[in-house]
Amino acid sequence: AKAASCNAAKAKKAAGLPVAAEKAKRKTASDEPREPGGASGHPSVDAPISMARLYTNTFKLLCAWLSDARSRWLARSMVAGLTFWWLTREYCWAFMGSAYHAEATNQVTTLTQHKSVAKVWQAILAALVYDLCIGLETFAILHNIVSYFPRMHLRDFLTRKVLNAYLMGNHHAYYHIKLNESENGIDNPDQRIVEDVDHMCVMIVHLWGSVLSTV
Repeated sequence: AKAASCNAAKAKKAAGLPVAAEKAKRKTASDEPREPGGASGHPSVDAPISMARLYTNTFKLLCAWLSDARSRWLARSMVAGLTFWWLTREYCWAFMGSAYHAEATNQVTTLTQHKSVAKVWQAILAALVYDLCIGLETFAILHNIVSYFPRMHLRDFLTRKVLNAYLMGNHHAYYHIKLNESENGIDNPDQRIVEDVDHMCVMIVHLWGSVLSTV
């Protein structure tokens, strides 16, 4: 009887080992960080909500910039100038640059039919003159200059707003971060704010240009 009870206890212990191992495996799997899109790799359901919130907050920032009492007229004039520049830039490419390049390509591909080398050289020369006299100045030089000033003005406005809210806001974010700096691991928050604002301004200018290009 004693041997039978010992064998039964061993059998229960052996049977309990796989169960315990399975529970530990499940716990380890549940503790592992999950992908944003889940195990299947599909986008998360919250992704469209996050994008909608991003565009909504961006629109609010632009409205605050354009309605600021200190610089609203300068901001509006910069947006109008940037809009006019983007439309002119797209017009130059759509009705001039693409036409010259298409003509050069057409003359080269149909050379065996019209047998006129002079037409080919004329089309290539016209496309080259456009690229050197209009395309280079428009797309490589003037574009960077024109888009620089609205971006810098918007960055100055957003930096002042964010730093003011960070240092003197109602929630006292500066003091909370400093008091818990050893726990939260946030270093140089003011530098991070400036860098994030700069990235935000670049994204806004590019987004506005993409909208105008689509139109």
